[in-house]
Amino acid sequence: MKKLFLENKEQWNNPPVYYVMVLEGILESLKRIKRYDEMGFYLDSLRSLEYSSIYFQTSIYCIDFIYSIVPHLDKGEHSKCLFFLDKFREKLIDRIEWLRPQQYLSLSLYIAVIYLMNNKLYLARKQLAQIVVNDSYSDIWVFRPIQLLNLIIYYETGDFEYVGSGMRSIKRKNKLNGKSLNIEALLFRFFNIDLALLSVIKKKTIADTFEKDVNALILNIEERKLLSVFDFPGWIMSHFEK
Repeated sequence: MKKLFLENKEQWNNPPVYYVMVLEGILESLKRIKRYDEMGFYLDSLRSLEYSSIYFQTSIYCIDFIYSIVPHLDKGEHSKCLFFLDKFREKLIDRIEWLRPQQYLSLSLYIAVIYLMNNKLYLARKQLAQIVVNDSYSDIWVFRPIQLLNLIIYYETGDFEYVGSGMRSIKRKNKLNGKSLNIEALLFRFFNIDLALLSVIKKKTIADTFEKDVNALILNIEERKLLSVFDFPGWIMSHFEK
């Protein structure tokens, strides 16, 4: 991929927006196939760009942040991601509202994931609070994993009433749109289980059933995109190990 990029230098003279789109596309492809060791070259190429528009520069910082933390999230190195929150605080996170809606939602999602996985539940919930009540974002694909992650955050705080209400709301919209997902259904099944009331044997039986269902999942494109930002089945299974 790097060789192909270097052999097409004529493309570099296009406007910076196009150039950044190419870099982001390459980084996303490397993320999808987990070739994180090859990201450095393209991140350095991205970082070398200087542009007068502060909005464009903030967009570049957003891409840099996301693909800098993704390898650590995938490896379970969640505490290391807190460093990047501090590193990008002034130049990106404090300017998050300057981003276009797609990037704004993507960045918010990843920040919330970092807070969730570091057990900073109040900050995770706060990060998504203004998004989940805004229907104007509903046509952006990342809104869906944000909704699900928001329910996970509330589940972790013990607010099961909110989780139940949120599930019902999503189910109503899914019925209207005809867009239910297997991963979503699996997550909702888990939410309806009271683990505290289960015996060790019963818990093991249910865990085995969930594991079989996870392994049997046939994922469509949207579900693969869901899993690219957060391991929802992995989160479910982790709770049977506690």
